[in-house]
Amino acid sequence: MEIDIEEFEPDPGINWSALSDDVWIRVLHNLDVFSALDVARFVCVNKAFYRAGHKFLRSLEEFEGSISRRKDVGTVLLWVLERCPKLLRMKATCIAQFGVFPKPAARCVELTHLELFGLKVRCEDLRKLLFNKRSHWPTFPNLRTLNLKSLQLTGRCVKWLQPSAVPHLTSLTIQWCTTLNAEMIVDIFYKLRHLSLRGCHSIYDSISSRLYGVEELDVAFTSLTDKGLEGLTYGCPALRKLTLAHQHHNNWEAGGYSPAAVERFSTKRPQVLLSFVHC
Repeated sequence: MEIDIEEFEPDPGINWSALSDDVWIRVLHNLDVFSALDVARFVCVNKAFYRAGHKFLRSLEEFEGSISRRKDVGTVLLWVLERCPKLLRMKATCIAQFGVFPKPAARCVELTHLELFGLKVRCEDLRKLLFNKRSHWPTFPNLRTLNLKSLQLTGRCVKWLQPSAVPHLTSLTIQWCTTLNAEMIVDIFYKLRHLSLRGCHSIYDSISSRLYGVEELDVAFTSLTDKGLEGLTYGCPALRKLTLAHQHHNNWEAGGYSPAAVERFSTKRPQVLLSFVHC
C-alpha cells in the first residue's frame, strides 16, 4: 500500500484524536515499511497520531524496504537508525544512490544483521557510518552479519572496516564490488567464520594466507589463481566449504585457477565441500 503524503488530508468528519495509540499502531503495521515511515513522519496531524507514530518506530525490530526512490540515502538511513533503537535486522535496497552521512549515526545496540544492497558510497562515509570517531564507539556494537552486495566504493581507498567498528562480526558478504581490495578489510579477517567476496576482481592470491578461522569462503569470479588455491590448502585450516566459479558457460571471467589446481586442492583437503557457480 502506497500513500502520497502530499495529497493526504484528514477527514474533517472523523475525530482522529479519539483513536487510541493501539489502533494507529495497527494501521502503521499494515502498511509497507516506507509508507509507514512516511505516515509516521507526518505525525504532526494530531497528538494521538504523533504518539502512535513514535511508538511504532521505537518498537520496530525488523526493517526491509527500498530506499532507491529517496533523494538522499544517507539522510534516510540516519533518520531510521535514530528513531528505531530496537532494530534487530535491517535490509535496505539503495541501488544507484549516493550515500552521504552528514553526521554520526545513532547507536543501535540491538542490531545484529545489516544488509545494504547496491549502496554507492565513499570509503570515508562508510567508515563514518560504522564507527563514531567523536565518541570512539561502534554504531552497531553487536552486529554479527554484514551484507554489502553490489557495493560501489568511491573516493580515497582507506581501511573502512576495523575490528573496533564491528567487534562481534562473524559473517561478511561483499559481492560484485570491483573497487574493493583486501587491504581495506584485512584487519577483520581473523574474526570471520563466513566470508563472501564473489565478483570482487581486485581480490588476489595474497588473501589465501589470512583466513585462518574462516569456515565458509566464496571467491568465485575473483582474481584467485593456482597459487591462491595452494595457499588456501594450508592457510585456511578451518575451511569447510569453498565456492568457486565454474570454468565454463559463464558471462563473467571465472578466475585464473586451472582444473588441475582444483583437483590438487580437493585431494589435499577432501573434507572441504567444493561448490561451483555460474554467472
